[in-house]
Amino acid sequence: MKELKELEYQAAFDVKPEVLAAALMAQDRGLEIEHLVLAPLGPSKRRSGNEVQQLSKRFFPDMEVWQIGMARKGLFDGLPIDLFIRTDEEYPSPLEKSRALDRQIADARRFFRPFDQVLHWPRIEMEQLEAMLSDRFPSFLHEIWGLDSYGDLLDERQRFLLCYVLPMAGRIAGDWELTSRCLSAVIGKEVTLDFGPSRTYAMPISETSELWLGETIALGEEFHDDLPILRVHIHQVSNEELDKLLDPEGMQRVLHELLYAYLIPLEVSVDTCIHIHEPEQMVGLGQSSLGYGTVLQTD
Repeated sequence: MKELKELEYQAAFDVKPEVLAAALMAQDRGLEIEHLVLAPLGPSKRRSGNEVQQLSKRFFPDMEVWQIGMARKGLFDGLPIDLFIRTDEEYPSPLEKSRALDRQIADARRFFRPFDQVLHWPRIEMEQLEAMLSDRFPSFLHEIWGLDSYGDLLDERQRFLLCYVLPMAGRIAGDWELTSRCLSAVIGKEVTLDFGPSRTYAMPISETSELWLGETIALGEEFHDDLPILRVHIHQVSNEELDKLLDPEGMQRVLHELLYAYLIPLEVSVDTCIHIHEPEQMVGLGQSSLGYGTVLQTD
């Protein structure tokens, strides 16, 4: 070692050691992860200060190494202290005993330092990956959830909301109050949920009366589903918005392929109930609703 240069480090806010290490690598492109040492100092100093306690740069003949001292537990702190510290020896004074114990603890932490790095280096690489992906957010999430395939069917507000709603779909599905709030936010209309009677399906009737081995049979001509139907009520819809909601290649595709597919459990059947705004329920001359209009004829 040629030189040891201690750098004064004082952050205005608390920062993770891995974030600081990733920032050092971002500033110095030639800095390798092997040149970063995250040294645990124990959790005792965490109560009175930031997690990063020290920052030093050590100069060796063939490399420069950044050492970050952090108030965090290491491998040494998880093992019995009697394995590394001799507490039964006698010392001339309490001060000498304290200094001797500090030296033993420092030597033990130095012994485990290479093993600690194996745990810390992947965390540094994770911070680098997150920093790289943050530059592409939210386009990165658009690629994951396939939002680009919907084109003009989703506006910027809906895309922004879906970037935060879809990653939490596992927690939203099954919570009907939260599901209705998310649907309302994305659709832009008041949405309420309730359950209706289960569906009844007609059983296909065979034209022949032959029955082959291995075939299954069911008595009756109808099949009743065990689960009730979830009815999604979309309120205060205007006539112009109605056409968009009923378009199979428009909002219907967004509802079934995106919202219902992720926010509603797979085993639940869904019916969409659209409620037209009351002042627009009356059809006047020159207006149409659901493809029907009025025509005034004279003889």
